Amino acid sequence: MASNRGKFTGPSVAARSNIYAPSTARNKPQKAAPPPTYNVKLFLLMPMPGHGFTALELLNIDVDAAFEQIRDQFQVTITVLDDGDMIEIKAFNRKKANDAVRALRKILERKPGDRIVWRPLALIKPLSSGNDNSQIALIPNDEGIEGARPFAIVKAGHSSESTDDTDGTQYKEDLQKALARAVENLRYVPNRMRMRINFGHVLLKEWKKDQSEYTFAELKQMAHRAGPRGTVHMHTHIGHDNTVSRIKEQLRLIEDCVPQDIRINTTEDTPPSISLVLLTKNLVTESVIDFARGKSEIGSKERVTYKYVLGPMSVFHRERRARAVTIMTSCPEESFDWCLEVQSQVDSSKTPFPFQDKALRENVQFKDAAVTNRFPTININPYFLRANGVDVIIGKTSWTYLIKSRYVLEVGLYHQWHKDVKSKPSTGAVVSLYGCEWDYETEPADISKGPRDWTNFADNFLKSGSDDSDTFEDLTSLVSQVQAVLAEATKGDS
Repeated sequence: MASNRGKFTGPSVAARSNIYAPSTARNKPQKAAPPPTYNVKLFLLMPMPGHGFTALELLNIDVDAAFEQIRDQFQVTITVLDDGDMIEIKAFNRKKANDAVRALRKILERKPGDRIVWRPLALIKPLSSGNDNSQIALIPNDEGIEGARPFAIVKAGHSSESTDDTDGTQYKEDLQKALARAVENLRYVPNRMRMRINFGHVLLKEWKKDQSEYTFAELKQMAHRAGPRGTVHMHTHIGHDNTVSRIKEQLRLIEDCVPQDIRINTTEDTPPSISLVLLTKNLVTESVIDFARGKSEIGSKERVTYKYVLGPMSVFHRERRARAVTIMTSCPEESFDWCLEVQSQVDSSKTPFPFQDKALRENVQFKDAAVTNRFPTININPYFLRANGVDVIIGKTSWTYLIKSRYVLEVGLYHQWHKDVKSKPSTGAVVSLYGCEWDYETEPADISKGPRDWTNFADNFLKSGSDDSDTFEDLTSLVSQVQAVLAEATKGDS
């Protein structure tokens, strides 16, 4: 597509989506004027991201405003086709059309340091029996969240194993390409980032009417469309409040049953980390809850005491759909799916925080008299929550396990409230996996002279020091091991 840059071509067969049409009688209740008669129609074919132009982000407010300005300035109609690769311009004459094209090219031209817009991805891991011998059904989620999850089903008379691994090979290639594209996208992000593999359920929010069973090819095509449309999401809450203890028990049981080099090393003596997470419309704030040492006097005796205190606050973007780098993989044969997600930390010098550490500490009270290894009972000023647009409050207690001396498995128990902490919270588990050096690799970077010097996902995120034996296959094998632990730990959950 890059070879067509700057050319005008014929119309695309894709359906239209965003239309920017001029109106000469805006906000007037009089009889509507007949539609304008355009004499010129041009099609601007946009190249792929990275070839001189920024990928078109349909839901970007800045792009909307710029398109509306061009529409009004040149009295043209601009139609963005559904895939975002082609723009149709209708004008009264060729001069207005050419002027509009030049203006569009100017605002979409990539500048040094521009971030490539991400297209959300949803992948489907193929079934081991092959799509000719099996089907996949969409089962509505039973937790009150709109969407359905793909599950493998066995059809009568089709129990033989397929030896054709074409789908499996293609899935691995698609996943590796997606990871490579994610690295290319993130090279242009100067902020600190947090990259995690999360486990849960991939839920599709749209499917073909009156059809619940699909072949692998049909489901793959549907998931490919659902990603950019935003009609698929990852639900990462696992099980109930007692699921965490069962996950920890499963980790202990398998510790002595696997080779030393892939053993999950558990350390029960290590206390969990506790944090308070607040979600606003655009931001995610996370504050570590720590222990402060003090002294108290009982009669003539002095005793050392501890109390909860809020530590430093980290603030991450609650990304728009086309900015959130997320690669979701639905695994119909597994009890749980997985996704790779990247959050970028907010640069306080460019984006002011909604509130500062001091203000948060002044509005949070810890009610427990003694310190324990669990999330404390808290009270948060309701006015503070409303004034700062906080709609979700999460208390998280996390245990970490070292795997292969280079990966960390984090098992968290969450308490979640909406709007305030007076109601009864929902509880459950959240599980994530990440490399020990990922946080180091994604520290803030100066990209004024060029993007980060990342080459590909494997070189930058799968290798550690002089030992470069880790591969893409090792990572997916480790993901499967974690999926097996979660499946065993959640047996019997309703």
